[in-house]
Amino acid sequence: MSRYFTEILFDDRGDREGFPADVMMELFALSNYHESTKPSRSALESAWENSENDRLDRFKYKD
Repeated sequence: MSRYFTEILFDDRGDREGFPADVMMELFALSNYHESTKPSRSALESAWENSENDRLDRFKYKD
């Protein structure tokens, strides 16, 4: 979805007039909302670290 917003918000061909201001503002607001619903990079990294540690703990040798 992020890629889609980037493609419609930013002209990489140079031959487009663009959206009317009110439409552009709505698209930009939707793009910002979409980005705000995604987990942060640190949250994702933390989830992977915890997952990896949990898996490793299961295989530790216990007396």
